[in-house]
Amino acid sequence: MTKGNPVKKSRPSLLLDAIRSEERFRLLVEAVKDYAIFMLDPQGNVASWNEGAQRAKGYLTSEIVGKNFSKFYTHEDIASGLPEYLLRQAEENGRIEVEGWRVRKDGSRFWADVTLTAIRNEAGKLIGFAKVTRDVTERRQNEETLRAKQAEINQLQKVEALGRLAGGIAHDFNNLLAGILGCAEAISPVFTDDNPAREDLQAIEEACARGRLLVQQLMAFSRRQVAAPKTVHINSIIEGMAQLLQRAIGSTIELHLELDPTLNAIRMDVSQLEQILMNLALNARDAMPVNGRLTIRTANTWVDETNVIDGLPDRPCEAIELTFSDTGIGMSKEIMSKIFEPFYTTKAPGKGTGLGLSTVYGIVQQNKGGISVFSVPKMGSTFKIFLPAQGVVRKNQPLQTEKLSDMFERHRTELILIVDDEPLVLRNTVRALEKVGYSVLSASNAETAIESFTKARGKIRLLLTDIIMPGKNGKELADQLQRQDPMLKILFMSGYSAEIIAEHGIMKEAIALLEKPFNAINLINKVREVFGNAL
Repeated sequence: MTKGNPVKKSRPSLLLDAIRSEERFRLLVEAVKDYAIFMLDPQGNVASWNEGAQRAKGYLTSEIVGKNFSKFYTHEDIASGLPEYLLRQAEENGRIEVEGWRVRKDGSRFWADVTLTAIRNEAGKLIGFAKVTRDVTERRQNEETLRAKQAEINQLQKVEALGRLAGGIAHDFNNLLAGILGCAEAISPVFTDDNPAREDLQAIEEACARGRLLVQQLMAFSRRQVAAPKTVHINSIIEGMAQLLQRAIGSTIELHLELDPTLNAIRMDVSQLEQILMNLALNARDAMPVNGRLTIRTANTWVDETNVIDGLPDRPCEAIELTFSDTGIGMSKEIMSKIFEPFYTTKAPGKGTGLGLSTVYGIVQQNKGGISVFSVPKMGSTFKIFLPAQGVVRKNQPLQTEKLSDMFERHRTELILIVDDEPLVLRNTVRALEKVGYSVLSASNAETAIESFTKARGKIRLLLTDIIMPGKNGKELADQLQRQDPMLKILFMSGYSAEIIAEHGIMKEAIALLEKPFNAINLINKVREVFGNAL
């Protein structure tokens, strides 16, 4: 043997090395616990089985070797021929990677990442398949959670965009509605009840009310509505709106009120409460296209562990129960599961926004209340709203139900400065306050208002100003005038959303705010409230 030349192994030695190598590989495969690694014969029967496969699928080696690998597939996949298809694909392409549901011995399912590789001998003949399976159920669940969170974020972004859009158009739109409503109120005394034009005037007022409701729905849906909660008696609100609700649902539907005279008070924004009443009434109207009966009930109730209402405090509490029952077409369980989703509607395209019930839900949640629904197809629906009680108060009709003619006063000593860059709103606001005896100065911008304030020499007792105006805004104007006269009272008015108002630095608990569009009665009551002599 020449020194330095490699020693050639005999054929038996090469065979022995191959056997040892195969044995080491077998031991390695069997030792793997995180992956199911096993061999299949050309027909898909299990030929070998490692510990990882036993852990993943639950079968002992003696239980599975010789059985077809289709046992690991769902009934749906077996029926569709998926196992055979995967074998053909691996044979034709050499290798295939897939993910899908697989079944353990105990019948439970897991999400599997599978690699199936065709094994051929030196002559190229198929001798079987190597199959590697990994349980990735946790990864899939994490991915689904991530997708759900992303979908939620996308939805929130859409809501955010909608809210900003609503806030952007609210000011101009509400100014327009306020102008139309003010003009309608101004000419209302001219027309007697038997005048044919009286119906046209009422139609204008109702159209303005619907326009205002639409803006409020958008604002409430996006949680940007300015809320001014106070203690109110819901029976008075319902009675005050009864005629409006009857007109809204139409003459073919009977409106029946069953109001508990001992009903406790609640603390809530009146306009939000009005939105709930109107939206539920309109929903009932749509459920009764021919005729029917809408019953509105109120009652005191006690909420504890025996009748837990989602949304109300966990601790026992007194609540009021507001019920809307209709005799309409009712709803299936599938529809009931979606009715509070934003933009969901069963109406034909162009017939509804899909915001009515989602607005109701949002307002109820915002006021720490709960809502439940019961419905049977062809038998009608019942909506129950629960709101925390605030104790008993004297039953009075709300100021909003007063007639303008009842609000004339013999003499008022207060001088009011009104500032608004919208001429129609300014004119109507001046006219309404002068009609009940207030002395009024007006200005279309902050600079003119400052000049008028200076000339008045301390006689102005109230500044009523729009918030968002060209040049100096209402907040800046109010701050400047209050530095000159700390006793000056401030009342803001705006058609903008709470968020946009907050950007101008005036979103405080103590703020006095009049939301546009407003009618003369809303205006006068708010002014009285600021002066401390509201009825």
